[in-house]
Amino acid sequence: MTADWGETRLGDAGVWVSGGTPNTANPAFWGGDIPWMSSKSMTEFHVRSSDRLLTPLGADNGTRLVPKDTILMVVRGMSLKTEFRMGITQREVALSQDLKGLIPGSEFDPLFLAYAIQSKTPEILDLVDEAGHGTGRLQTDRLFAVRLPVPPMPTQHAIAATLGALDDKIKSDRRVGDLERQIAVSALSVGTKSVRVGDIADLSKGLSYKGAGLDDGSSAGAVPMLNLANFTRTGELKTSGLKHYTGDFKAKHLLAAWDLITANTDLTQEREILGRGFLVPPTLAGALYTHHTSKVQFFDRAELGLVLWAQLQLPEFRERAKGFATGTTVTALPAEAILDFEIKVPDDLDAALVRARALIEHSWQLESESARLVQTRDALLPELLSGRVRVPVGVAA
Repeated sequence: MTADWGETRLGDAGVWVSGGTPNTANPAFWGGDIPWMSSKSMTEFHVRSSDRLLTPLGADNGTRLVPKDTILMVVRGMSLKTEFRMGITQREVALSQDLKGLIPGSEFDPLFLAYAIQSKTPEILDLVDEAGHGTGRLQTDRLFAVRLPVPPMPTQHAIAATLGALDDKIKSDRRVGDLERQIAVSALSVGTKSVRVGDIADLSKGLSYKGAGLDDGSSAGAVPMLNLANFTRTGELKTSGLKHYTGDFKAKHLLAAWDLITANTDLTQEREILGRGFLVPPTLAGALYTHHTSKVQFFDRAELGLVLWAQLQLPEFRERAKGFATGTTVTALPAEAILDFEIKVPDDLDAALVRARALIEHSWQLESESARLVQTRDALLPELLSGRVRVPVGVAA
């Protein structure tokens, strides 16, 4: 901390607000255009949208509206056991009772304050206790006691601009990659012929691993291992959830580039992960996959894995997966949900595959670039927030 920097408690950094849930049985409250943020919908640092939308009437009954530049934090939920979800609003939103909102005080640049709180993630996660049934909870008094730096305002602006520029580039790359995957899905989902998956492929469950073999990736011989945490609700690979393993395994548990793996288990109540699939990028060739996932092994034409991957993302299969799901807290997907599924084969399969492969390969390149930028940002964040690295004030990032 430099001599011209101050310090404050998080609890004193602005005005705190709590939210709630309007009556879900009242249709007049739901289906509008006001995002209602919950633990589930807090997936981005820049908070813009939610899968649940309120009407103005709903926003006035049982919840709280907060303005743009409010910092939202998840303070209760299962996600708190492994991650601290927080972000800064880009528009007016409402929030659930599982979130706290902080409207920054005048001594803070709102974006700087959001980054300052984000830099405290390891400390904040250490404060999480359990509210029962595996639900994590952040006690308000503990959260409010976290200390934050308060640099002069010009320094705050410069730090926010620098980190914001990195985040803007990361978001841009990911938006393009998402669009390319959507185009690939469209190209591979139209055809006049159909084929049952079980007639061309089988499913092979992954490694049933032992906890003692898990590793942070620093040990010699540690092998990357794909698991449920690598699946997203939109069908792409999330590398941040990667595990590493030093225990015994068989060759059949190793993956090759372009292999298709699917989630046969889901820990979420919404069953959004169940049956999702992603293609293994070349950077993870040789990785393991866990018994909560299955590899699709094709008897002959392995390139049909791209077609199946595309059609696993479609609404038709998503509804099918939810209908086949068994279990309550932990849901499972029987193999026949995929094996008895009929995929449409594009009429000009070769042309569709060439186009889709090019799009997917480029999306992987963008994701690799994004991953490097994330590492740079995460390494820079604590250095800037401690004053050990200084950004020239008044110079554009």
